[in-house]
Amino acid sequence: MLETATAEMLLQFVEGGGLLIAIGALPRLGVGAASDIVARLRQTFTDGRARRIDNVQALPAALAELPRTVDAPTPTLHRRIAGRDVLFVPAAAPYATRQERNRSWLDIAYTFDPADYQRDMQVTVRRVRSAPNCGTSTTAHGARCVQKNSTTA
Repeated sequence: MLETATAEMLLQFVEGGGLLIAIGALPRLGVGAASDIVARLRQTFTDGRARRIDNVQALPAALAELPRTVDAPTPTLHRRIAGRDVLFVPAAAPYATRQERNRSWLDIAYTFDPADYQRDMQVTVRRVRSAPNCGTSTTAHGARCVQKNSTTA
């Protein structure tokens, strides 16, 4: 079962060009007013606009066909806002913040070792039209940013 409001949002996502991937069985029934919305959503899987995979192990292969816009050594957040590409790249490397061992969840303590944070990193951004404007978390400018134009990416 799937709430009809959720089914409506998923259908809008697919109709807007988004790739919807469902893992496992598709819902058959909707909960709410619009009883046909789940059937319309199921149709997107039938006609190939959405994909269904059997298990989570098949997800990397399903995502592999998507074009990569950003390559970076840390997770990034890319959004298009008012016609501009905005990319958030945290300086924290994986596991830069660590919880001290032998602590209970009632008494949590973290360590922050500056040596565990990225200093310089290469970030590749493809399919953008304007020059980069690099900043820090507190200013719009200040980070070192080198632009390399490529006709292949």
